[in-house]
Amino acid sequence: MTGSKYEIIDLETVSKNIWISDHFHIHGENSLIAYCFPKIIVVDIYYLILAQQSITFEQFTFLGKKVRFLELEDTFIKNANGEDISLEDILNAVPFIEDFTL
Repeated sequence: MTGSKYEIIDLETVSKNIWISDHFHIHGENSLIAYCFPKIIVVDIYYLILAQQSITFEQFTFLGKKVRFLELEDTFIKNANGEDISLEDILNAVPFIEDFTL
């Protein structure tokens, strides 16, 4: 991708830990975030897009601690018991949020 600062990676071939900065956009295969999550060691993102994902609240709070722009499309955030997290709790978990799209 000439001239782009974004890179598409094949998570199956990544053997090292991942440091995510700026933007993180993940979609498709609802378990994809669970697959790559153990490889993420540092998160410094301000724009988070999750589409067609199922994610735990613990994973979401790890990803969202610096997020300013959040987009959730057909994404489910659940607690440790598998219950849905309320929208209020989701928004409270992203203290720097400026823009939110559902």
